[in-house]
Amino acid sequence: MKTKRFFSAVAVACAVAGLATMGCANNSSARKAKGANGTLVLNLYDTSGGVDWTDTLSASREGCSGGYWRKTYDEDVDSLRFGSFVLPHVAGYSGTFWGGFTIGTNGDDLNYILPCEVQPCYEDTTHLASQGWICNQWGVTAGGGIKTVVDDSVTETAKKIPYLIAYQGTQLNVHLAGDTLFEPVGVFISNHPWPYYGNRQGDGFARPLNRPGDYFTLTIKGYYADGELVDELVVDTLAKYDPAAPDSVWELKNWHWVDLSKIGSDVATLRFSLQTTDTGQYGPNTAFYFCMDKLTVIKADAVVSPAAARQVVAKKAKEPLIRKREFTDYLTLNVHRGGEAMIYDTAGKTVLKATLKVGENKVDTRKLPAGEYLLSLHHHTIHLVKK
Repeated sequence: MKTKRFFSAVAVACAVAGLATMGCANNSSARKAKGANGTLVLNLYDTSGGVDWTDTLSASREGCSGGYWRKTYDEDVDSLRFGSFVLPHVAGYSGTFWGGFTIGTNGDDLNYILPCEVQPCYEDTTHLASQGWICNQWGVTAGGGIKTVVDDSVTETAKKIPYLIAYQGTQLNVHLAGDTLFEPVGVFISNHPWPYYGNRQGDGFARPLNRPGDYFTLTIKGYYADGELVDELVVDTLAKYDPAAPDSVWELKNWHWVDLSKIGSDVATLRFSLQTTDTGQYGPNTAFYFCMDKLTVIKADAVVSPAAARQVVAKKAKEPLIRKREFTDYLTLNVHRGGEAMIYDTAGKTVLKATLKVGENKVDTRKLPAGEYLLSLHHHTIHLVKK
């Protein structure tokens, strides 16, 4: 991504994502025991697919940070391959645009937003400009790639260690080579510096996310081989309005583990997509980037054909379906950590507050009209629909 005019113009609205599993909780011992022989971890050091992470560009001119894969703007590249993992990549517009995934190695967490007096703003509403990011979009807010992991927590990072940078200039669909099915386990996610600083102060296109109900989220969905959506998905909050936080915005800064085990098995594709409350006439204003590493899945024993996958879908359709994302007069929430939950309507207005205790909670929602809502608890966001 080189200039803001290439930001996706697809209208982005928060899908009702339901009571999804979020955050870092994960039972490592059970996971390793279950998938001891079939666990795959996305390893950027695996160059068997022809992607050499060491083939990175240094700063090409003054003011540019460098540290990104040399073929990022190569129009002949349509995917990245690391071991069994296949990730999308597109480039075009004579070397001025890329989308999908690429590799970063500089670990840069600096702010390249410039005053409009230095670089003209597209719309001078924040007095800040995003042009400084054009040749400095290769960092990660965690300050480096993942060096040491203990019990699904990153204990050490380091610059020059590779990590994936995702830009939603195309669909971010990840699958295994040979259409092998799998069971998602989890992935490490970190914010990218461009949206991180833009969410705090604006960047010439985006406004700060400092209004009640504001959020910047990552949704991860699983799909069967025939394209049917699996009935589970995960929403992870990258940023949200928090009046008690600096600049009234809480943001994810370090690497953290996102548990994907609720998505289930027989998955053919994982789709990563970003959502923001800062949208305009041409789609999202927030810079649609995030960073990722060590996606972990349990591989199925054999390739399953689309026809067989459709049989799985048909079988699931006959089973009782618990609609976890819907509620009526009462909303049941089972939480591992108590606190005050805030429910917002689609306009960002607070419509309900509820103090939750550890364990099961039954929230009275009889006064709320039918419609879509956003529930915020700690730094997690849950999308709901009242019938």
